[in-house]
Amino acid sequence: MARVNVYKYFSRINQDGLLVVSPDGLERVDDKFKQWDIHRSITKEYGEIVDEAIENEFAFQNFKSNRKYNSIVGMCDDFQSRLWLERVENEFPQILNKIEQFKKNDTIGNPSLWHSGKYGMISPDTLHRINTLCDVEKYFDGLNDKNVVEIGVGYGGLCFVLSSFYNIKSYELVDLKNVVDLSEKYLSALGVEVASCETEDFDLTISEFCIAELDNKGIEQYFEKYIQKSKAIYIMMNPAPLKWPEKRLSDFHDMLTEDFEIEIHEEFPKMVDFNYLIVGHKK
Repeated sequence: MARVNVYKYFSRINQDGLLVVSPDGLERVDDKFKQWDIHRSITKEYGEIVDEAIENEFAFQNFKSNRKYNSIVGMCDDFQSRLWLERVENEFPQILNKIEQFKKNDTIGNPSLWHSGKYGMISPDTLHRINTLCDVEKYFDGLNDKNVVEIGVGYGGLCFVLSSFYNIKSYELVDLKNVVDLSEKYLSALGVEVASCETEDFDLTISEFCIAELDNKGIEQYFEKYIQKSKAIYIMMNPAPLKWPEKRLSDFHDMLTEDFEIEIHEEFPKMVDFNYLIVGHKK
C-alpha cells in the first residue's frame, strides 16, 4: 500500500450483481510504495505486471501465472487445496451449492488448476477464497446486508467469491490505484457492473497478508481510516520476525484491543510458523 495514490474504492454489490465504485484517498508526492515494507525491486516488477494486465488483453488473460505477479499475490498449492476442500465439505457443505459460480474466478488470468474429483478442475487460489468464506460464516454469521472493506485486494477474487454467496450491501476495495483498477476490470469481466458511491462505517474489515507488510505509519493510517470504524475485523497476519520484534507485535495487539475483543487462531493449514489469524468484534 502507499502514500501516493492510496485510493479507496467503495463498491456496492446487490442481488442484481451491481458493483458501485468511487475513488478518493490520500495524496503524497514521494515514493508511492513508501508505506509498503517490501523490497522495491519486487514491488516495481509487480506494479509493472499489474499495469500490463490492465492495458493488454493477453497479459490480463495470463497474469495469475506470471512469476513476478505471484511474488506478491501467490496462488497457493495443491496441498492446501485438498485441506480447504475437506473443510468446506465437512463444516459448510451448503457453500458448495455455489461451486460452479465460484469456479468462474478461474476463467480469467490462467491460474494453475487442481483436480478436485467430483467438482472438477479448480484453482487453489479460488479454494483459498472459499476457505475465507468459511471463516466469515464461522466467525461473523455471514455478510448479508453488511458493509465490508477489504485492505489489500489482490485482483478482486475474494470480493467476487463473497459477493457471489451473500447479498452484500457494500464492498469497498482499498489498495494501490492500479491494483484497484485491475480489480475493477476483473470484476467487470465477470459480469459485475461498476458505478460510483461512498460510505464511512463498516460491519467488517478484511485484510489478508497486507497489514503486516505496512510500516508503522501506514498501519496507523489504515487503523484510523478503516479498522477503527468497523464493527468487526478479520486480519490474516504474516509478521516476519525480523520486521516484527516482540514489542512491535505487542503494541499492534494493544492498539486493536483498545477497540476490539480479539481472538487469535492458527493459519489453516499452517504454512509459515509466524502466520496467524486475528478475529475481532467491537467492544
